[in-house]
Amino acid sequence: MRNKTSSQQIYWVPIPSTAQSARRRGFVPAELLAQQTLRQLRKTPLTETFEFQLGRFLRQKSRLSSATGQKLLGVSARRRRILDSMSIRPTLTSVLGRERDLRGKKCVLVDDVLTTGATLKAATSILEKHGAHVIGAITVAAVPRKTSDETKRHNVETNLTQR
Repeated sequence: MRNKTSSQQIYWVPIPSTAQSARRRGFVPAELLAQQTLRQLRKTPLTETFEFQLGRFLRQKSRLSSATGQKLLGVSARRRRILDSMSIRPTLTSVLGRERDLRGKKCVLVDDVLTTGATLKAATSILEKHGAHVIGAITVAAVPRKTSDETKRHNVETNLTQR
């Protein structure tokens, strides 16, 4: 049996989905990934050294604009769109006027798909602003970055097929 006082806590922090996406799907992909990963990790000898926990620290502040989502956006457009879209999830103490204390908490971000890294960068920024240490990130899939010529060609093809 592990000694809780000597183990290091590591929080697996899922990237939140918008409320609209969660309702449409019926689940939040990153949260399911984090839960499944934690179930597997808890079966390993790593639990003698580390205590793994789900850290639901983030939330989407508001619905993001753009009907097409992020799929057709480039790196800079994604960064602009995601900037300030997340915040720390409120707790009872934050409702009473005290901010959530994340100082010193070690976090691993969990997301389903990595495209440009803008979402992970925004999540890291907000967590670190509140004192957490982001020690890593995991994703299931990564989308190869398109060159500017591929993006232009895709936009032209999309415009032609929509006429």
